[in-house]
Amino acid sequence: MPKRLALAATLVLLLAIMLPISIAKAQPKTIVVPDDYQTITAALGNAINGDTILIRSGTYEGPINSTIVINKTISIIGENPTNTVITLYPAYNSSWILTAEFFTYTDALRISADNCVLMNLKLVIGSPGGYISALGNRALIANDIIVTSPSTGLVINGSNCRITKNVMNGALPDLDGGNIQLFGSNNQLDQNSASYVYVNNGTFNYIKENSCQSLSLLNSTSNIIVGNRIVNNFYGDTGIGLIWSNNNWLYKNEIYGTIAFGLRLWFSSNNTIEANTVSNMKLALASMHFGASYNNLFSLNNFFSNSSVKSYIRDDYSDSNTRGMVANQSTNNWSDNNLGNYWDKYLLNYPNAAEVDSSGVWNIPYVINENNTDAYPLVAIRDISTVQIQLPNWANIDVPEVLSTPIFPASNPSPSPTLTPTPPASPTVPEFSWLTIISLLLSVFAVVVIMRHRKTSNTT
Repeated sequence: MPKRLALAATLVLLLAIMLPISIAKAQPKTIVVPDDYQTITAALGNAINGDTILIRSGTYEGPINSTIVINKTISIIGENPTNTVITLYPAYNSSWILTAEFFTYTDALRISADNCVLMNLKLVIGSPGGYISALGNRALIANDIIVTSPSTGLVINGSNCRITKNVMNGALPDLDGGNIQLFGSNNQLDQNSASYVYVNNGTFNYIKENSCQSLSLLNSTSNIIVGNRIVNNFYGDTGIGLIWSNNNWLYKNEIYGTIAFGLRLWFSSNNTIEANTVSNMKLALASMHFGASYNNLFSLNNFFSNSSVKSYIRDDYSDSNTRGMVANQSTNNWSDNNLGNYWDKYLLNYPNAAEVDSSGVWNIPYVINENNTDAYPLVAIRDISTVQIQLPNWANIDVPEVLSTPIFPASNPSPSPTLTPTPPASPTVPEFSWLTIISLLLSVFAVVVIMRHRKTSNTT
């Protein structure tokens, strides 16, 4: 009997050891700069996944010749995007070609973790500067002012990111601000201001209500470009350009200013271009520049007040083999549901045309060029804001929601460069889970039984 009892006690002890014991995990915390740490890098170094770093209004200097790397899932939120200023000084690499020295800059700030937030900050990149780069997925970059040169800006390589309400300012009053480059898929880029927006190898991105001088897609498929305002007060090449890009949707965009071509489509087919306005272009060569682009659908677009435009379409493309322009004959579709486009020079070519039964459509098709004809040209300029558009089902992409600015704690009058932990006022009783308690009780019971068994064995 004692042997059996000892065996049972041993089994109970093994069971107790095998029971899961809860281990306390560090809880996400809020770090305030400069209250807890005087520098951004010190705060980043002491943060863990899930932490929030709040930065009070003030001017902060980043490390010299270095990239600030965010490799943890954290949120960095400034108190005010105008007055929370962080100056970044990225390192540069030097290389020589013959007797000429060339410089390339590393990133000024790099986000390599997922689910990071960068919000309410003024980020000043030392001229000529490097990029702010987001490599992780589901990044939220919102309500920031980014001061840099036109050759740098934001680069988004992750997916399911939200880039919203950022302003790219120039380092000097007369200098254009930075650009936004978008790679990856399922990103939303909305309500930003930049010198230009560039999408490369992007799919299922939603780009809406941005202001820039130029917007272009390269090797990109199934993107939505809606409600953007393209204005160039200097001489720009193209308002919206699609190069090797198919099956995209362009809706309700406005293009005007000193631009050579309002729209450019090279080697791009099966795109839907609806309810856009190309107007008031100065020194323009043509409203549209085609090159080996077919079966694109144009409807409810406005082309007017482009005084220098002699032809709505120019049809050729650049050939790297011949180092020249190659003439082409692109053929596209110019109406949908018996509604075409508005052409301001229509009556100059068809002075005797008449409206068809108050339909808003002229009775004579408009021959744009020898390969393209609008069968249902519009009588009047279409108000694109009233046009109902049908977005594809994937338009509601899964991206982070914009956070509300948190309430900052009362200011610490005596900030210190490092956070000194405060010892507890009195000892605290540790908390254990019920599994831990059961495990301890079973262990005590097993030890008591084994000791009694040994005592009984010794006396016998």
